[in-house]
Amino acid sequence: MSTDDHQSELDYLRQRVADLEKENAAQSEAMGRLHTQEQRYRGLIESQHDLIVRTGQDGRFSFVNDAYCQILGKPREEVLGQSFADFIYPEDLPAVIATVEALHDPPHRTMVENRVPTRDGWRWYAWESSVVWDEAGNIVETQAIGRDISAYKQALEDLEHALRLKDEFLATMSHELRTPLNVILGMTEALQSALYGTLTDKQYSVMGTIESSGRHLLAMINDILDLSKIEAGKEKETLTIKPVAIVPLCRSSVEFVQQEAGRKRITFVQSIDPGVTTMPADERRLRQILLNLLNNAVKFTPEGGQVGLEVTTDEQQQSIVFTVWDTGIGIAPEHMQRIFQPFVQLDSGLSRQHGGTGLGLALVARLVELHGGDIAVTSNIERGSRFMVTLPRQPVHALPAPPEPPPVSAPPSAPQMPELTNGSAPTGRSTLLLVEDHGEMATVLQEYLTSRGYHVSVARTGREALAQVHAVSPALILMDVHLPEMDGLDVIRRLRANPEWADLPIIALTALAMPGDQERCLSAGANDYISKPVRLETLRQIIAEYLGTG
Repeated sequence: MSTDDHQSELDYLRQRVADLEKENAAQSEAMGRLHTQEQRYRGLIESQHDLIVRTGQDGRFSFVNDAYCQILGKPREEVLGQSFADFIYPEDLPAVIATVEALHDPPHRTMVENRVPTRDGWRWYAWESSVVWDEAGNIVETQAIGRDISAYKQALEDLEHALRLKDEFLATMSHELRTPLNVILGMTEALQSALYGTLTDKQYSVMGTIESSGRHLLAMINDILDLSKIEAGKEKETLTIKPVAIVPLCRSSVEFVQQEAGRKRITFVQSIDPGVTTMPADERRLRQILLNLLNNAVKFTPEGGQVGLEVTTDEQQQSIVFTVWDTGIGIAPEHMQRIFQPFVQLDSGLSRQHGGTGLGLALVARLVELHGGDIAVTSNIERGSRFMVTLPRQPVHALPAPPEPPPVSAPPSAPQMPELTNGSAPTGRSTLLLVEDHGEMATVLQEYLTSRGYHVSVARTGREALAQVHAVSPALILMDVHLPEMDGLDVIRRLRANPEWADLPIIALTALAMPGDQERCLSAGANDYISKPVRLETLRQIIAEYLGTG
């Protein structure tokens, strides 16, 4: 090999060494930057208040951050290598395992809430989990970030407790308000029927005023309870959907408010599309929608104005539109968003001219929603308003709705009670057992039913009721539910457990009117459920139907 060849090889080796030194320097620099980035990443992870963990395919921890170790009160060495299942509240574990298994399916990201053991006891955490792949596309790890939601969970629990207290309060107030109201309306009806002697025209007029005021109070109580039922009983009850004849429904709804409209010299205008004959709906609830809208229209329309009801079809939307319009005071644009909220009264000052609870439109909106429809409104100050309710022509599914409230009727213009005749009085003076702990109400019912030809035995407690059943062998029992010593439902259950009384008609007559009350009465064995207050004549008719003397 020549000298030149040796020199060339030596130059090549020197250049190669220089290149390697540069590569090593670059790699060292890259490793330094990588180490710095790793340190920054680890510092970021460790400084997080959220919990950050990774587990291998075997479900054991391969990484936990400081926050997780701190809430556990354990050093990292004791946590790494342990199964994640050992750090989850046992009742929450099935849901967590199902969530981990779901990570294998797209989008490979899940959320789950579970309790974690801490130094201060179990606390709730919300976890967002995802997977880690290797270069071959295989899932090798699961990583999760957990955030403390204990305060949120406690707030939810407090809210649920408050809602339970509200329901209990409404149930209690329902009973406490309806019971004296039942006495007032019952005595008024008894006086109007001349049970205690003939009234003068002036006295009868006063009785009509008392009944009208009582019915108005009952309507407000029903509004409050109704809204509570709709919002609290959404999963418990369903609308009764069946074909509803539109023309008779509209006619009866208008007739209901015509007395007040006549007093204010308000003219009614009706327009119903001839093509609209029937539609699927809950008839009582649809009537309630129309009555609330018509009542509002009459209430807020000054004397000499107009109120209208229009029914049209929307073929494109396959729907029926009910429009209630008026020439009343109108609604300001800034108030439009509030009118369907519960307890909102736009005329809410101490000097407001119009009464009410501010629940009517809120109820209408809820009932329309339950029917699968929607409601819209247009209005101009001092020119009037138009409320448009659009309901589907096709039957809605089993949507939730509350039990029907007792109907509220306008005060009668003449005595409604039939005269006692051989045809109206039950033959053989059937014996009824009235179980009622309220003395005044028991007296009113006993005297009225006695005047209608029944022999009425009265029991004031549940135990007394059981004794009376054996003593008088009644043909039918009117059973108050809220009783001292033993409630009416327990009495009914005990009677039904005895074959001798298995077929005895029992009517639950109660001031309870909250979601589920009717179902509890019927499931206990009652044949029927009547919510107080009830018209005395209506009660007589129901009794006659059960005894076959109507």
